Amino acid sequence: MRTTNTPLSTNLVREFVIAGHGDLEKIRKMFAERPDLLNAAYAWTESDQETAIQAAAQVGNVPIAEYLLEKGAPLEICTAAMLGSKEELERRIRDNPDNINSTGAHGIPLLTHAAWSGDLELVQYLFRNGATTGSSSALQNAVTRGYYDLVVWLIENASPDLNAKNFQGKTPLSLAIERKQETIAQLLKDRQRIVRPDNLNRCPPSSSSAQVRGQTNQLKPREPVQGGQRRPSCSKHGPYDGPYCPECYGRAMNGEATSKTAPSS
Repeated sequence: MRTTNTPLSTNLVREFVIAGHGDLEKIRKMFAERPDLLNAAYAWTESDQETAIQAAAQVGNVPIAEYLLEKGAPLEICTAAMLGSKEELERRIRDNPDNINSTGAHGIPLLTHAAWSGDLELVQYLFRNGATTGSSSALQNAVTRGYYDLVVWLIENASPDLNAKNFQGKTPLSLAIERKQETIAQLLKDRQRIVRPDNLNRCPPSSSSAQVRGQTNQLKPREPVQGGQRRPSCSKHGPYDGPYCPECYGRAMNGEATSKTAPSS
């Protein structure tokens, strides 16, 4: 291993951090020449700095992360989440509950990192304990890897934006199609069909609970009817009193497809 007392240049640090996203061969070569690059952080902005292992963690690159850890890089909590190290995460959160709000490079949340692991139990544990931000990017990561069960769970429990785009401008559906994740693509299509605007004023046909569970968030209470106003009406079940169409509400509680109802015109 070569050593040198020459200060690291900003460009060299940047090159190493960029390589941390996906070029293991280059990481090995550069580290062999300049081991002091290991924990060097490149400042993208004044408030956004990134090391090579943080780069590996945010894109789910296990080989690079493990190589850098072997060389002495610190195991940060977001890296542990990406690697699926549940016991390590549990210990850190038990020792300091505020760790649940940790973020990695570029402010990427813990939940998003954990999705790369494909460990559904780990993601559920983090979510239950307060790691609820980043569900849309977590969905992107789960789709990228083809983690069907995790995709289903995120959609049903974490309220991700199904139309959110990643840094390449791709939605979860376009990613699934691109990667030939046919089952996931169909799931996303079905889900978008349930919640698209022209379906929100009627009760859709019954579907399996696996497809539509968790749709109660689509039922929105109506404001109380004021004097002279007409009662709200569900196009399938007719006028109703109260905040919800009772038929739709009952179906929602049973895990069936639901929708918002619209007042009659």
